[in-house]
Amino acid sequence: MSPRRIVRRIGFWFSVVVIVSPAIFVFLWMLSLALKNEIDNTAYPPVFIPNPPTFANFISVFQQNNIGRYLWNSIVVSGGATLPLPCPGNGCRQLGIVICTL
Repeated sequence: MSPRRIVRRIGFWFSVVVIVSPAIFVFLWMLSLALKNEIDNTAYPPVFIPNPPTFANFISVFQQNNIGRYLWNSIVVSGGATLPLPCPGNGCRQLGIVICTL
């Protein structure tokens, strides 16, 4: 492998890490907040790793809201939008009608 190609590859992966790392950090911060109690969430300086982690926030969300209904609604809407998509392509292919070429 040529030195130029190695430098390009290192530059590419460095830029990927720079672009993706803020999103990963935000996700990990949200997960950390979800596993802490209310006092740790407002503590200064902030604590990144909860000690001890607690699932009380998740339990309260499931008890206070109708999450099962929301989950079922999401499944119905996403399934209703994506499951019928392959059908017209297969039906048209069986009839010999070409809609698009891949």
